[in-house]
Amino acid sequence: MKIFKFTFKKIELFIILIILIFFILSSIKEIVISSLILPIVYIIYCIIAVLCYLFIHKRHHNYFNNQWYSILFVLITGMLIRLLCLYFLGIEQKGDYRIYLSTASKLALGQNFNNFYYGIFPHAIHYPLFISKFFKIFGTSYKLVSILNIIFSMLEIICIYLILNKIIIKNSILATLFVILNPSSILLILFTGGESIYSSLIFICFLIILNIYNKKSIDKNNTILYIILGLFISIANFFRPTAIILIIAIILSEILIGKKFNKIILLRVMTITLTFILTNFIFQTLTTNVTGYNPPKKSFGWNLYVGGNYSSKGTWNPQDGDLFKEILTKNMSPSEIQTYFCDLAHNRYKNLIANKKIIRHFMNKTYIWSRESSIPTLLETSQTANTRYKHTDTIPVMTLICFIYQNIVFLLMVVSLVITKKEDFFYRIISLYIIGSICLFMIIETATRYKFAYYSIIPTITIIGFFNYFNSRNKEATSHYSFQKILSQ
Repeated sequence: MKIFKFTFKKIELFIILIILIFFILSSIKEIVISSLILPIVYIIYCIIAVLCYLFIHKRHHNYFNNQWYSILFVLITGMLIRLLCLYFLGIEQKGDYRIYLSTASKLALGQNFNNFYYGIFPHAIHYPLFISKFFKIFGTSYKLVSILNIIFSMLEIICIYLILNKIIIKNSILATLFVILNPSSILLILFTGGESIYSSLIFICFLIILNIYNKKSIDKNNTILYIILGLFISIANFFRPTAIILIIAIILSEILIGKKFNKIILLRVMTITLTFILTNFIFQTLTTNVTGYNPPKKSFGWNLYVGGNYSSKGTWNPQDGDLFKEILTKNMSPSEIQTYFCDLAHNRYKNLIANKKIIRHFMNKTYIWSRESSIPTLLETSQTANTRYKHTDTIPVMTLICFIYQNIVFLLMVVSLVITKKEDFFYRIISLYIIGSICLFMIIETATRYKFAYYSIIPTITIIGFFNYFNSRNKEATSHYSFQKILSQ
């Protein structure tokens, strides 16, 4: 008991010190800081976070045996730096982020909005529709969206720890810190997009999958968990229509790759899939009621068309944009427009194959996974009069930090996917999910902001992959040693 009292006092002093620093800094209304301050503060914060863990772990080892204390530690560590970012680095929302807020405000106030555009791209209305419900209750405010980002970020951090703790156990807190202190992921909280919501929902799905496919329950019938999983995958798909890849990953893992097939597997796959289909149908009906248009039959037509543009590397470009504007002037329904672009996309890819450019095109599109200038650029160019810390010339340094972290982690993930055996059902499913997501962006429209939702997912899969690899190597070494010992006797 004395150990816990002493530790709690230490944590109290630490929190009080942070609050005092926070209030001292907040009393400064505006200050212009140099290009090195932001990265230095980030690096120092990461070092302090790791040192705090090591100090508590060494002096009071039993403290982290309590899962609630461990969750509290990673939650405080992960959220504190995000809250500081929100407070001191407030930015003006631009581009699609501004459109999301504007549409949500119009929906909340019952005003007219561009429902024809959302009839063409029904998935784009889902995030504004979600936050409009909160705008109706609490009023339209960017701060409200920031609070939602905080809530979903907290949920994501908790899920990451629970997943890693169940798999790694011994060093799960350090592994969690490695994921949640991703610089790009921290800065993402400043933007009013649905990335935080989607990512947290995917981690909830991962956690449910981990509970379904553990050794104790994989051969048992957990119908309630199957329904809950199908429901959450559908909700995630509501915010970003790529979550369906998780359903495909489960089906592939169970039926095509699995070594055995029985009634429980059939029931599991059918329950998850049917729940997803039914919930997705309800969401489509909701979207139709909001936009006034039925979802297009070929909803990815435009994205496929842009994704097949060789000269622009599959990104949005003025030429395709002008054609889209021209088509809007014609008397075509949303479904007809998407079908039209789907046919053009088919011809584009057909020409790429005929001209033997398809492989080169796919290779060109991999650049989005290595480009990390988007968030630092938006961070510096979107400052407002209310931004408490004015920062200049931070783009090169912050881009370098984000670039180093993301590229090392991504390359390690690729290596782990290649060298790690996919015997474990959970790892097999999440591996297929990320591989499917990467392959999808090889085909459809590509943009650096599309990968924002994977900033926490990629390092988590990387850690699990390497843990499984070294764990299997240790088991092989142990069994080999035992066999040699038997022979020697």
